[in-house]
Amino acid sequence: MTQDNCFEKSSWQNEVIFPDALTLEVSQSYNFPIETVYTALLASGVIAAFDVSKGELCVGNKWYDSIVSPDGNLCEFFGEYLEITPPTKISQTWHFAGWSGVEAVLDTELQTMNEQTTRLSFRYTFRTEEGRAHMIRTDGIEDDLNKIANYLEKIEKDNS
Repeated sequence: MTQDNCFEKSSWQNEVIFPDALTLEVSQSYNFPIETVYTALLASGVIAAFDVSKGELCVGNKWYDSIVSPDGNLCEFFGEYLEITPPTKISQTWHFAGWSGVEAVLDTELQTMNEQTTRLSFRYTFRTEEGRAHMIRTDGIEDDLNKIANYLEKIEKDNS
């Protein structure tokens, strides 16, 4: 996937729900054990600014990520890691530079559904309803879930 085509369509099934006025959750299930999905989450580049060699995935560390949207706009995101509990949870603050004053906590959670199935959810809990109202598209979030699925498929193919 190229930087300027960051929202590719996929055949993966993502579930998008709005459990309350402040929350958006996007999930996908994978036919892999939780440890494998957690490894793919980190190795696929979905967790921003994570560099194993520098050990940057630490509570209190700040993160930054940027993408170029299909229409050529630079989109910048940043925050701070709040909780890291391998292999089940990474919690971080989440800010989009284009929305002044909008704050959310992003909880990335992995749940074992059965021995070979793991559910991965990105749950954004905004501080205000006005902040949540900004989040009208989920294509970037779904793209991240699809990146993980593609990474897992590559692992499976390489191991067969």
